[in-house]
Amino acid sequence: DLFSMLEKDIPISLWDFAGQSTYYGLHHLFLNDEGVFVLVFNMSEALTSSDTTIDYLKFWLCSIQFNAVHSPILLVGTQLDRKTNEKNLSFI
Repeated sequence: DLFSMLEKDIPISLWDFAGQSTYYGLHHLFLNDEGVFVLVFNMSEALTSSDTTIDYLKFWLCSIQFNAVHSPILLVGTQLDRKTNEKNLSFI
């Protein structure tokens, strides 16, 4: 049952690619269907330079989709509190 599964140790590995292009060639070694991916991006930057942020998100989403077709992806926007006004919130 679910509770007996939760009592077992589950190994976890965390990899932070930090968006650096130096490591793009290694993605295929670490991105696989056994992962859960958390794609973190700066919401404050998304509001001021949305094209750059969208390109960044597209790159990572395509890379994960290509290498880990069936894995879940969590999008996490940070630092929204730094750029809050009515216009910015309507963009989101």
